[in-house]
Amino acid sequence: MRVLQLAILLSLFSCFEGNPERKVQSLAQQNTSLEPENVLIFSSAYRKEGKQNTDKLIALALNERKLEDIGFVDMVESIHTEGNDLCTNSSISICEDANEFVNCGATPGSALSSFISDCSQKNSKAIWQGGLRGFAGETNWVLVSRATDSSNHAKEVWKDVSTGLLWSDKLIDSNWCKSTGNTEDNGNSGDCSQNSVNLCGEVSNEDENNAARGYINSTTSTDKVVHWRVPTRNELLQADINGLRFVHRAFRLANRSSSSSNFNVWSASTVSYDKTKAWLYDGVEGILSTDDKEDNAHVICVGWPLKQ
Repeated sequence: MRVLQLAILLSLFSCFEGNPERKVQSLAQQNTSLEPENVLIFSSAYRKEGKQNTDKLIALALNERKLEDIGFVDMVESIHTEGNDLCTNSSISICEDANEFVNCGATPGSALSSFISDCSQKNSKAIWQGGLRGFAGETNWVLVSRATDSSNHAKEVWKDVSTGLLWSDKLIDSNWCKSTGNTEDNGNSGDCSQNSVNLCGEVSNEDENNAARGYINSTTSTDKVVHWRVPTRNELLQADINGLRFVHRAFRLANRSSSSSNFNVWSASTVSYDKTKAWLYDGVEGILSTDDKEDNAHVICVGWPLKQ
């Protein structure tokens, strides 16, 4: 029975391998949808490129001693780096070049599928395939928008197909109160009661600090395509598992820089034992830390699609 189960699962995972065209068509259909990918939850155990496993599949392969069939990596190899050489290790190229994309998207207020379609037509690497490029539980990502400001600074928006969430580029640096729009008095360094700014709230298309994130929505409330906010601690952790550091423009740049030791962005989550502090996520190391809410850190936003 186990042999039959293993054979069925292997056939499901390899059904596209002999037909690249069918695989591309399937990915295109998935990535132009606003619905999250209807896929299994992949294992975060290390694997060979081009192979994606579930923990159930690994368990079956272990029982049948067929680990080679699924590309499972039992011992930690040097290519599986988690630190600041993530994008520069010469033995594996899994991060996109930060400057190899051209501007793309659609008229602000258009359906999200129009943005994705335009980026796919103009950029050959608009789809980042976690199964082929990653080495653990990474999923598929698709470029939604790329724009440049008056100083020719690029900004990008990517969609995590597995969750359906959109991820903005880096905004300006700010404190936690202004990043989240919080107006509560959390005491001392956590006092947001005088705050009137919400960086991840809706912005006009002319706000260059928010570039591509703002360009997706038009200036009228009826034409909003995405609802933007600061991501929670757990959303950042899940996105990290799914491959956020490999596709996010600001993280790609930081990971490729020999001088970048960290790239901390705010989460929306307050530290449970100290309301004056909030959780930070490091886009270089992929780890969490905490800091006073009054201090400045990088700001990125996560978006809920509203309009297909």
